[in-house]
Amino acid sequence: MAGRRAVETQDSRFVETHQFIQQHGVVLDDRESATEQLVSELARRGWQWSLDVGSAEVTKAYTATGTERHSILITGSNPVEMLTIALARAIRFDLAYGHIPLESIRTDFALRGPDGRIVALVEVKNRERWTERGAVRFRRNAVVHGIIDPYAQFFLLVSQDVGFVWDQRDHPPLDVLPSAQFPMSPVVSHYLRWVKPGERLYGSGLELTVERWLSDVVDDVASRPKEPEAALAGTGFLEAIRGGAIISGVHLDRLP
Repeated sequence: MAGRRAVETQDSRFVETHQFIQQHGVVLDDRESATEQLVSELARRGWQWSLDVGSAEVTKAYTATGTERHSILITGSNPVEMLTIALARAIRFDLAYGHIPLESIRTDFALRGPDGRIVALVEVKNRERWTERGAVRFRRNAVVHGIIDPYAQFFLLVSQDVGFVWDQRDHPPLDVLPSAQFPMSPVVSHYLRWVKPGERLYGSGLELTVERWLSDVVDDVASRPKEPEAALAGTGFLEAIRGGAIISGVHLDRLP
């Protein structure tokens, strides 16, 4: 993929890309400052940029993932629209390679794959009686408000009773049903043996339990509860995280 270049022309997709970058936390001000905002965001994400009459080009090196250089060339007449489209393409490329800026992650955990790329985001919400439709509404609202990234490969929503996973590799719509639903009560009873049936967990107790469980899955610890993985088989999630690492929220701002 070395030297790859994507060439785009300025067209009606500007509206779509403008909405896309808003979902990723980039809300443009007036036209006078929008150009500065866009190039600052590109620089923050590690992209070099150049703006000429009739074109904008952004470039980034990906030596850590085997891609020497990736360039995106946008042609058109409006600098703001060209840079907006370029930024949207840059964000999508970053996410395809697991280069999600850590400071933009607002979920409880992130999971790296064995190659170091972020492949999954995990949100712990201990509501009672989660339904599949309720989980779909939560994911949709979380995407709209920039809490989760719809271009991360996987997203997990977990309570002490049940968990849901979405395979997002094909960029599904906001209202798509989860790829799988898995039981969490075996996890709670395994790691928190003193919790009585029907007792609800509050505070960080469930988050720490989920973190320990995911760490054991990643490291293939033999004594971990296997029931959730039986339900997760076939989703691609287990293969994506095996041999990787879990990053808890308190550590996100300390990592490169």
